[in-house]
Amino acid sequence: MSSTFRILFLARKTKLNKEGLATINIRLTIDSKSVEFSTKIFVDPNLWNAKFGRMDGKSKTATEINNSLNAMLARLKIKHQEILDRDGYVTSEKLRDVFLGKIGLRQKLLELFDEKIIQMDRLVGTTIKQGEVDKFIGTKKRLA
Repeated sequence: MSSTFRILFLARKTKLNKEGLATINIRLTIDSKSVEFSTKIFVDPNLWNAKFGRMDGKSKTATEINNSLNAMLARLKIKHQEILDRDGYVTSEKLRDVFLGKIGLRQKLLELFDEKIIQMDRLVGTTIKQGEVDKFIGTKKRLA
């Protein structure tokens, strides 16, 4: 099944910070469902090129920001492909959460709990009691 996938960088010129800089947001659109979140990068709104989603000019600041945006774009595409290969489908919310590290860390932590529980199961009766394993299982369930 084919799906649409689009990444857009937007400068929020209506919401300027105290220094008069606009934040750059990422809008992810997959199958006409979009989510938007901040990159935590601020730019001069007068130097932002909305058509290309990049800063104008060759200044050091513009080059650094454009390089950061290109790196984010590449990471988003890699994460999109990883999720697609692993789960078979991608949603904009899932891609955002994986990109921001909200899902990846949680999954790794649960996997670590599984490994520890398996290790502890092998030691039941020799060095530890079943009750200790049960406590780990309960903690994993609450964490999940």
